[in-house]
Amino acid sequence: RTHKRKAPGIPLHSHNPNTTTSNMFIKNVSTGAQTEVQLQGNESVRDLKVMLEAKSGVPSGLMTLKSEGKALRDGSLVSSVNASVIDLEVDLNGGCGGGFNICGLGGGCHCTIL
Repeated sequence: RTHKRKAPGIPLHSHNPNTTTSNMFIKNVSTGAQTEVQLQGNESVRDLKVMLEAKSGVPSGLMTLKSEGKALRDGSLVSSVNASVIDLEVDLNGGCGGGFNICGLGGGCHCTIL
């Protein structure tokens, strides 16, 4: 039977944000729908937007991610967000369509511009 020894002052199981993964929920504020994503500790908000674009088809440039009502900067690390749910807002710039699944109804959503 072998025992692992740790060096003084170094935990046996150290937390390395570059190798950890975490699950987070992204809530579409328009529909209330939530999507679970798995993230690496070193991924940025921009990386998360690109991941969401691949899943939904919504261009990442139209996305705003918020935590506790504050917009998250593209360059900040997702691991710095102290929340398990991030809100997703999509800037429709006056309408929707273009085949994007923004409203959760496929490309056939209908918007009323007021």
